[in-house]
Amino acid sequence: MFKFSLFILLLFTSGIIPIFSKDCSTIVQPNLQKDCYERKYKIADKDLNKTYKRIYSSLNKVKKKEIKENSISWIKYKDYQCDYQKEMSSSKTSGEIAYFSCLLDQTLTRTKFLKSVYNSSLTDKVEGQYWDIYGGTLDIKKKGEAHELKINVVRGPTFHLGEISGIVEFKKEKFTAQLGEEDNDPCFLTIETSVKIIDIKEGKGCNLYHGAKAYFDGKYFKVKD
Repeated sequence: MFKFSLFILLLFTSGIIPIFSKDCSTIVQPNLQKDCYERKYKIADKDLNKTYKRIYSSLNKVKKKEIKENSISWIKYKDYQCDYQKEMSSSKTSGEIAYFSCLLDQTLTRTKFLKSVYNSSLTDKVEGQYWDIYGGTLDIKKKGEAHELKINVVRGPTFHLGEISGIVEFKKEKFTAQLGEEDNDPCFLTIETSVKIIDIKEGKGCNLYHGAKAYFDGKYFKVKD
């Protein structure tokens, strides 16, 4: 019995049994696929915790408060997303696969977010790429004397989409801009800038540019110059 157990352990640790496969989705047996996602999630979660502690210890008081607040919001978002994926599955095992796969994706994305946002090499200039913590991206590029701003969002577990772009001028820290397509009514956005953060609030007309449960609102953190 001991020899058999040792043999099985060696199979797992050597990768002959694909529970530790690089791509869990290629594993045919549902239980092993679930175990693969669960294990990879636990490894990713440990890495996230180490990353958070390392970054947190290097921040000033204001930034420590910021990272705490957006971490609390992210945890609620992650739990909602992954619980939904589990509940919508057709069986217990498929639900567990969906759940741990979701946790893995969310955790890897969060680690990348923290490493990108709290990168001391980023400049304070407004141009660059920004992310929020709920699946939104904002890109700002210099265009003559003004800037081209583009927002793409994927919101919620049912993946409601949104996209809008236009030309804006960053002459004030807070201003209202009209974005959208020439053939449609404009979307009014209130844009507030601070160091490496763009705060967006929707006004009228924006429903034309995103799905029913999507939105452009949120704080977007700079991740790339």
